[in-house]
Amino acid sequence: MGICCLLFVTLGLLVLPYPGIQNDEALFAAPLYRPYTWYAKIGIFHHNVPTMLMSYLGTLKTLIYAPLFRIWAPSLLSIRLPVLLMGAATIWLSFLLTCRLRGRRSALAVAAFLATDVTFLFTTCFDWGPVVLQHLLLVSGVLLLVKSHQVGGRRVLYLGFFLFGLGLWDKALFLWPLAGLGVAAIAVFPREIKPYLRLRIAAPALLCLAAGALPLVVYNLKSRGNTIGANAVFASEAIGPKFAELRNTLNGSSLLGYMTGEDWMDHPRLPRTTIERFSLWVHEKSGDHRAGFIWPSFLLAVLLVPLLWRTPARRLLLFVLLFLAVTWLQMALTVGAGGSVQHIALLWPFPFVFIAIAFEEASRRLKRFAKLALALAVIVIVGQNLLVYNQHLEQLIRDGGHGSWTDAIFPLSDRLHRYNTSKIYIIDWGMLNSLRLLDQGGLDLTETMYLLNRPEPDQAGLKAILSEVSNPDHVFVDHTRELEEFKGVGDRLSQWARSAGYEPVHLETVCDGNGRPVFEIFRFRETDGGTRPRGNI
Repeated sequence: MGICCLLFVTLGLLVLPYPGIQNDEALFAAPLYRPYTWYAKIGIFHHNVPTMLMSYLGTLKTLIYAPLFRIWAPSLLSIRLPVLLMGAATIWLSFLLTCRLRGRRSALAVAAFLATDVTFLFTTCFDWGPVVLQHLLLVSGVLLLVKSHQVGGRRVLYLGFFLFGLGLWDKALFLWPLAGLGVAAIAVFPREIKPYLRLRIAAPALLCLAAGALPLVVYNLKSRGNTIGANAVFASEAIGPKFAELRNTLNGSSLLGYMTGEDWMDHPRLPRTTIERFSLWVHEKSGDHRAGFIWPSFLLAVLLVPLLWRTPARRLLLFVLLFLAVTWLQMALTVGAGGSVQHIALLWPFPFVFIAIAFEEASRRLKRFAKLALALAVIVIVGQNLLVYNQHLEQLIRDGGHGSWTDAIFPLSDRLHRYNTSKIYIIDWGMLNSLRLLDQGGLDLTETMYLLNRPEPDQAGLKAILSEVSNPDHVFVDHTRELEEFKGVGDRLSQWARSAGYEPVHLETVCDGNGRPVFEIFRFRETDGGTRPRGNI
């Protein structure tokens, strides 16, 4: 078991240095460094303690990292190693949970699947979802509830509900798996659940849940339910594409071309270390492996359920399958959710629990060859997982991080310190949070992208933009035009500035580790014969 956790951490450390710090990955530090941003706070001893980052995202991760950053400055390792270790803890807890539910053989299979699954590894190591605390709190809470049922103990039960509450505070989308657990438990284990519905047990459990989620509860009381009001919009039109993304996420192919560059991109980088040369050699000998065997294994496990109907595994398989179906349907029916890896990954680790239990029970039909059959199935799945992992590693080595995962964020941070300027204006999405975290608030950053991401701003907004353009000391940062996340913001700003008599002056282009242009740094100057904005524009 320890080998699986060690393997997971090792695989994470190998990929950890390649992608740049992504904007959403760095969001948790928004209350720690200027420009400070948060949705809600509480006052403790004349100090503001942020409680909500967004209407559905709490500051639990922020509060965990705040003391860490006091002794270990933000860096690739200090940002990513703690969540990687939390992921290893989730693997260990998933092993313990599956042991209690089914037995050691199934539990070892779950641990092996998780340790080598590229979706779990990358969403953990880079945690832009964020999902790490969601996984850790979900598995911990379920394990405590199962232990309470098996050996007794109300305190363990209530602690489990408190951890569920922390999960809700961390991210309100935790409600999806909570609802999935509730529906599946009532549908499959009604007699076992009935005693826990008594008021003397249910009331303290709900109080513990509310205690864990207290900052979220207080925020919604003050905002009149803004978490649900701002996010709970439902529609069924996009279920088809979301189902395709579910398949790709289970296969491990969703991140190729999103987080990693592709081999058709220009300026591929040559390997520099023995490990990099080994990765490229494995890829050269084995060919492309862009998808694993988890999706077909899951479908096979579903097909095995009728054949295992009269076995002890039947109810457990139905419970996990119903949990997965209810949880996924909630995200699939929510507008703006369920179509990306970080949402679908909230189902983890339970797809692997389902596969492992189904395969372990089916292998029992082979009697004395049962252990061998299960071991061969696990070896095949894990082997393919490792080849898919190496596909990601090879593309990161050769082609670097893609889009908002670019490693050009590091030289950009360094270059901006060279300019003697009072303000730096970020006019496109994908860099503000990263720069704020990397520089620990040392740069005076202002975000203008949302004002520019519209055909025409209001008069007050345009006046504010042009007043900043008119200061020759102010510096502006954009992606190169073809890489803009909010297409057209750079041209729009230049057009409005020229209409007021100012023109952009290019200062520097910042490239990524492959030598590809990614960021543009520029100022504005008054054109000959230009007119400064006066009064209303």
